[in-house]
Amino acid sequence: MKIKLQTIAVIAMLWLQLPTLKSQSLLFHEDFEISPVTSILNSGETQLTEGPSPCGKGSRGNTADFNSTNVEFQNSQNSSYFLGVNPEFPCGGFYNASLTTDSLNLSAADSLKFKCHYFKSTTLGWGGSAILNIVFDNGTTNFTIESEFSTNDNWDSLEIALPNSMIDPSVLMTINLGGGEGVGIDDIKIINIIATNINQHNLTNNIKLYPVPVNNLLHIELRNTHSNINYTIMDLYGNVIEKK
Repeated sequence: MKIKLQTIAVIAMLWLQLPTLKSQSLLFHEDFEISPVTSILNSGETQLTEGPSPCGKGSRGNTADFNSTNVEFQNSQNSSYFLGVNPEFPCGGFYNASLTTDSLNLSAADSLKFKCHYFKSTTLGWGGSAILNIVFDNGTTNFTIESEFSTNDNWDSLEIALPNSMIDPSVLMTINLGGGEGVGIDDIKIINIIATNINQHNLTNNIKLYPVPVNNLLHIELRNTHSNINYTIMDLYGNVIEKK
């Protein structure tokens, strides 16, 4: 970047107003690949059952465990392990599984985002509809994700912001699934989105100005490229020479 100045001046200050950057930190993650799973449990259990579970309970398995003649969890879309309910004989009809985590400390978060991979079938024909919802509860208020799980008969991804009320030292996450259909969920994440402003101090090593003092033409070299840059150039007396 080159700026032509109309006067000779000593550069006193350069402000670069850059867009806010966002970074992420993982507060909770369960992808069900490692057994035993102890982070999400049926009531009264110390770990999830492996493979198709007793009716009305969630279990850890893959498509080899959950696929049947009536429902196909589609191995081509998700070949990993996931949390599911048993759609095979002798199950069927109306059954619901409710699984929960231990208390989660989300109090250090700036803002929260929930992500997962999920499957709901419509093919068993038991007369019900697939149930899949997730409830976050801090003991005072709760937040439910349900209508957002809108895809049927295919694995799909969901990403949704959680309310600031869930930035709390004690939050329970409960997963409800079933309804007499094939339901699965995988790769569950709670993410802290951290907003970071780049200040003048952080930019010191990323800017090269020359010559100083400047005579007619100022050269500005940025080692890190940003598309949205505003600057103000002033002389030693505070007079604005150039501004964008």
